[in-house]
Amino acid sequence: MFSGLNFHSNRYYFSLNIIFFSFSILFLLFSFYSQFAYAEEIITIVPGSSDSSRYRFFDITEYPISTGEEIKWYNADNILHNIKVLSSDGKTIVTESENIKPKEYFNYEFKQEGQYLFQSSKYPWMKGKIIVTDDIKTVKESFENDIDLYVSWTPSTIKSGEKAIFKIIFIDKKSTKNQEHIDYSFTIKDSAVDKVLYKNSLTHSAWGMEPASYTFDLTGNLIIEVGIQGILFQPITPEYIEFEIETTQ
Repeated sequence: MFSGLNFHSNRYYFSLNIIFFSFSILFLLFSFYSQFAYAEEIITIVPGSSDSSRYRFFDITEYPISTGEEIKWYNADNILHNIKVLSSDGKTIVTESENIKPKEYFNYEFKQEGQYLFQSSKYPWMKGKIIVTDDIKTVKESFENDIDLYVSWTPSTIKSGEKAIFKIIFIDKKSTKNQEHIDYSFTIKDSAVDKVLYKNSLTHSAWGMEPASYTFDLTGNLIIEVGIQGILFQPITPEYIEFEIETTQ
């Protein structure tokens, strides 16, 4: 009788161990996913973009993403807009939105690699390009001011003489949404000779999504530096994050 009880007791504890182990695996997977999870991939239609004299119609016009990612077009303007996505030659409509009301979205999932054009059906000067590729790399870092930084670039391995396209996203850790109104700088440096290769002046990011591009003409380990000096129109103590990228022959 006691041996039977002991058997059931062992089986009970064995089951508990299996359950505990399973939850541990799920927790680790969730933690891993959370660490690298992205906020929504958003292209913002800039207020006043129906005016062709404006210098900017979207917050980013050359947008690299991984295959299978979804992009949202957010209408920050006060009038109706619509978006159509075209093949790279502009001859085939891949998808087209209905009217996007102010403060609303149109979204589309890009399942196939390639380059796509996007533009307004009403305002032909509003246009850009989506680069859907598996040849993309992303680095995530964190500032002390509850801001996460994601920097993506394609190609993932940069060759000398090749243009790299960068996407810079600032995320509010608390909401996991793009952090609006960031004053930032983006710099590429050759640490071997202490030389700045590229630097934008201090720039205000209204919607927390910013582009950059640079054609590299040398090989070796280079430094990417992103700094922030203001959040929501309030100055902060400047903070900088650096990480290495490699260029090859």
